[in-house]
Formats: sequence, structure tokens, C-alpha cells
Amino acid sequence: MKKLILSGVVASLLTIGILLQLGAWDNTKPADNQLWNTAALSIRSNWDALEVELGVDIAGAHPYFQATQPTKKPDTSTNLDSTDLGRIWIDSDDNKMYAFTAVTPTWTPYPTAGSTNTWAGIQTFSVAAVWTLGVVPNNTYITATDNAGTGAADLIKANTSDLAVLADGAVLAAATESGDGDRTIADKKYVDDEITNAKSLGTWDTNPSGYATSVTATTDGFVCAISGSIGSTYALRGYTPIATLRAQSGEAAGDNGKMGSIMMPVKSGDTWKVTGATTVFWIPLS
Repeated sequence: MKKLILSGVVASLLTIGILLQLGAWDNTKPADNQLWNTAALSIRSNWDALEVELGVDIAGAHPYFQATQPTKKPDTSTNLDSTDLGRIWIDSDDNKMYAFTAVTPTWTPYPTAGSTNTWAGIQTFSVAAVWTLGVVPNNTYITATDNAGTGAADLIKANTSDLAVLADGAVLAAATESGDGDRTIADKKYVDDEITNAKSLGTWDTNPSGYATSVTATTDGFVCAISGSIGSTYALRGYTPIATLRAQSGEAAGDNGKMGSIMMPVKSGDTWKVTGATTVFWIPLS
């Protein structure tokens, strides 16, 4: 009977000892003098406590590294759930990093859109950098490495008036160069503006109605007039506006029968008239 009671006490003490080894991380476990049959449990208990503190399953703590969005736990068979929130996935296609943020499942890219990355000094990228959002100080050029690889070339900046400013000498692509081969933006601007705004002559209008009294020009243009005949006397005058004489020509009778003509420019919106003419021509600029 005494032997039976002693066995029960020993069993109870072992059970209590085992339970005491479970729980929070304990740096003293297993002890140097701990029995081998309880040391393994202490080690496992510490591993369990470590997983609790880290909030991960250590067996699956490494990030996913694959091309497709993960949907399973590291055991490859159990669906992801709320205990997996915070897991990391690196897309093997482009090395972008994502965090598991919802059990739909939702993988959110990091850094998220709108986040700010700050670098000091010159940064070197192993692949071409693609910028979707960036902010540099006002009145400071964004730069690129120059062709020689020894310095930097200014690209563009926002000046103190918050206007975009290209570096001096900026040029356009070769396909857009002007006829003289000059691709500077200043040249392109002025040449193209002139070409765009250049006007051409329209259709002749002979003896337009009211030419001897008053005509109002709806466009810029020119008036040409002729007068006289052999042995005749003529006095040919052009006015624009109609109170201002701009051109004239005349001959007296017997002056060998000469004939005369005049031409004068007319501004759009101005009035004009011609007196003493045999024929009047109007040609607009359009």
C-alpha cells in the first residue's frame, strides 16, 4: 500500500513538473542537470513560446517566393486564415514584396502607393528604375548620369513660380526636328508657331460690292486697283481706313496714254475704298 501511494506521489510530481515547463520562454530551460526525459519537453516548450512571441509558425516563417499569389499555408494544403495575417510574399517574377492583409485572400504591395521613400546622395539601381510618384525640392533639377559617366545632366525642375523648367539646350527627339535640323525646344517652338500661324492668299474678288464707298475687311488682305485708258485722264486713290489715303496714282490727258495701278494692304476689321478705278481686286489672307 505504501509503495502504491509513493508511486502516485511521484507521478503527480512528474505531471506538475511537466506542466510547469510549459508556458513563456525560459532561458534557463533545459537546465544543465535536467533529466534527459524532461529536457526535450523544455526545448519544445521554448519553441512554442517563441512562436507565440513572434506570432508565426517557425516552420513556415520564411517568406513565400513564387510567381503566383499564395492561397495556402506553408503546409501547401490548408487555406490561409486570420492567423496568417502579416505573412510576406515575394513575387519571383519581379521581386516585388507583398503582405497578407486580409483573408479574401488579399496581398498588399509594399511600399504602398503614396508612401514616401527618402534617399540621400546618389543612388545606383541594378535595373532601370520606374517612378510612379516622386517629389524633389522646389527649384532643384531631377538629374541623370551624363554620357561620360563622370557627372550629372540636368533634366527638369519646378521653379519658384511652380512652373516646369527644362534645362538649357533641351532638345526634342530627332523625329520632330525642324527643317534646318535644329531640335532645340526654343527653335521648335518658334518655327512651328510661325508655320502654324502662317497665312496664305485666298480667292480673288473682283469689284467687291461697295468698293468705291466703304468695305469692311473681315480678314487681313490686299487691294489692287487699275485705272485709265489710252489718252484718258485718271486719278486713282486707295484709302484704309476710308479717311486715310494710303496709295494713289494719276495721269493727265495726253500723257502718252499711260495707265496706272495701286496696291495697298488692309487690316482685318478696317474699312477701305478705292476711287477712280476701272477695276478693283480684293484678295484675303487666310
